[in-house]
Amino acid sequence: MATRSHIYVETNDGYLGVYCHYDGYPESMVPTLNTLSYKELYAYILRGMIGGGFDEIRPGDTPEYLEADELCILRDPNCQQESTYVSYVYIMKIDGSIAYRCANESDWLLSIEHLCKDDPD
Repeated sequence: MATRSHIYVETNDGYLGVYCHYDGYPESMVPTLNTLSYKELYAYILRGMIGGGFDEIRPGDTPEYLEADELCILRDPNCQQESTYVSYVYIMKIDGSIAYRCANESDWLLSIEHLCKDDPD
């Protein structure tokens, strides 16, 4: 069964995001997003908007895209209505940090992995 999510990047003008069908739970998605640079994820999201989003995204691979016949352009990660059909919402901020929340909650959590990414211990 799919754990659906929305993945956004923060931009200077707001946010851009897409739908992701598989592996949207934090134990999978947070480590995956932490392997990507901001520019990589931004480019993947722009490509994903054309075909309806991601089928899945995994560390070390380019995303598998849905190739749907519709656009998927998400603009507001805080909109409860926009995230009705997903379980989790993720944002990569301009500084590369990752925030996420359960779609039916309003509190954002900051990825601890990002905070420890550069720590040599």
